[in-house]
Amino acid sequence: MSNVQVLKKSELSSFIQSLNTDHVLFVVDEKLIDLKKDFLNLESVNKKKSVYYCKSGEETKNFHELEKALEFFLSQGIHRHCILVSFGGGATSDFAGLVASLLLRGISWVVIPTTFLSMIDAAIGGKVAINSKFGKNLIGQFHLPTHNILTPDFLTTLPPEELLNGMGELIKYAFLDKNIFTAIFSGEPLHLIIKRCVEYKLKIVESDLREEGDRKLLNLGHTFGHAFEKCLKLPHGVAVLLGIQFIFFMGNKTALLEELNKLKNQLSIPCGKYIFPDFAAIQDLVMRDKKVQVNEQIDWIDVSDIGTPLVQRESMDSFLQRAKSVYGEYVKLHQSN
Repeated sequence: MSNVQVLKKSELSSFIQSLNTDHVLFVVDEKLIDLKKDFLNLESVNKKKSVYYCKSGEETKNFHELEKALEFFLSQGIHRHCILVSFGGGATSDFAGLVASLLLRGISWVVIPTTFLSMIDAAIGGKVAINSKFGKNLIGQFHLPTHNILTPDFLTTLPPEELLNGMGELIKYAFLDKNIFTAIFSGEPLHLIIKRCVEYKLKIVESDLREEGDRKLLNLGHTFGHAFEKCLKLPHGVAVLLGIQFIFFMGNKTALLEELNKLKNQLSIPCGKYIFPDFAAIQDLVMRDKKVQVNEQIDWIDVSDIGTPLVQRESMDSFLQRAKSVYGEYVKLHQSN
């Protein structure tokens, strides 16, 4: 299981120096090139260092970038006791973790998330992947980092849109765990709420690394969220929020929709208006999603009450027919709000 630590920016260089290796590999979001001196003094790290700057966001999660990174590190004289360190958001950790899992058939890695979304969800739990033209995160595996470093200092430098991106996943956790729901309305500091979310997720991951049981609960909102993300070109967290809303709408969960609106107000989440595609485009992506099971069935996550999620298995045809029957009404309601 990952060792979770909370460190200040000023402590990161000392932490890297303490890693049990003589050669540290870095995968760093290219957006952080100009900021690196603000949070990482590599010159103070007395080890061999190989730094690969990856493209920012989802642009890095493809075969071409994966090959470039692998060949770069292989050219650096690496060995199996090297440790790879990821600096960036969730896409960077997805990519970096996959690189670490493939180099020399797998080396240890450390994740240092720098965005709200990656701290609260994307960088936790060892899911590493790149995207396919057929969908998001379809090529990957499970490779847990040895350390997950939370640095709340990064939250103070994020633009509003990055904070908003993390709010969708935060709302997901609020419906999964009643203690998190309560903490949000009690005004608990954000970094402590993030810690609650990390602890909740890691507890589930510890018992179900490969998503064969309870870990599926963490997919609340993702069944349609991934489709909305791709079709509407939305940030992941915003798309997950729409995915949660649509699942509740499908199930006529009026009370949960009201709680969702209260959470949005409490967290000051604006009501964006989007141009939704025809349902056929959504259906195509859902059918390719990694949550699809054998025998043309799909596992999707329902919520009977706050803190009481459950995995539902349904035939793909039935699930999509139910979704299609209310999709037009959902789009009209969303655009009228």
